[in-house]
Amino acid sequence: MRLDLFQKHHRDQHPAAYEEFTKLPPGADLDEFFSKLLNHVVPVNFSIDSSGSYTISISAKIVEVIVMDLLCGGNTAESTRARVKNIFTPVADNGSEGFTPSYTVTIGDPAAFKTSLIGVNAGLSFRAAADVMSQISAQAGRHDDSAINSIMITDNVRISVAVSMEVIRSLLADPSVWAFSLAFDSSTHYGHSYFDVRIRLQVDG
Repeated sequence: MRLDLFQKHHRDQHPAAYEEFTKLPPGADLDEFFSKLLNHVVPVNFSIDSSGSYTISISAKIVEVIVMDLLCGGNTAESTRARVKNIFTPVADNGSEGFTPSYTVTIGDPAAFKTSLIGVNAGLSFRAAADVMSQISAQAGRHDDSAINSIMITDNVRISVAVSMEVIRSLLADPSVWAFSLAFDSSTHYGHSYFDVRIRLQVDG
């Protein structure tokens, strides 16, 4: 563990609180010290209900670098890039001080959005997940255009990545966050490769 990096983060991002912390005498009550800084706990819940619609603001860098360059880079067809780009709407610069470039994305049918990701979350490929959903729809007697297909699934995965990255970005930018931990895990399990990243932090409590 690089202790010096933690110390540098505290000095740069939380100078007043860190200076006060370093001046504590030996044996000081740390619980009392931190309770003065953070005297309440706010539960964090970013789940999406199945009713209504959601419009979410996302940092421009997340959309342009991670979604468009990383997830739609390489040999991705221009038609696909154009379709994905149209999912995200750029926010116009209103000339206000401190304006930060961003995009918005709207999830019009949260129930369909969550349902479309079930197969992917279970480890299926986009095409396999779409095939499973198609068979379920057929079994239920649904044969309309609203049935979940592979294009809908891939688009919703990109939206899910963008929203998740925005949640992580906003949490890490919160002034109350002193530090965070990262855990990485990668492997090939029964022929399926995965790379798992877990981030742990404490916000407002």
